[in-house]
Amino acid sequence: MQLTLEIPDSVIASAAMSPADLTREAKRELALSLYRRGVLSAGKAAELTGESRMVFEALLAERRIERPFSVVDFEHEMLAGK
Repeated sequence: MQLTLEIPDSVIASAAMSPADLTREAKRELALSLYRRGVLSAGKAAELTGESRMVFEALLAERRIERPFSVVDFEHEMLAGK
């Protein structure tokens, strides 16, 4: 399934950026919002942006968005360190 978002031409014209840049920014903002609310995991939010997980993690840090760290995440990190 694919979801399409229609943005009025007047909004695009007033955005002072290209339609491609506006699309990229809209995807990033949606992904950040859904991640912050716990609707999407970091991996799925990164997938929504079309960027790598590392790029999305950097964006989270840039925006100072806290990343929840569960017990499962902790255990995975501890096992990866061995």
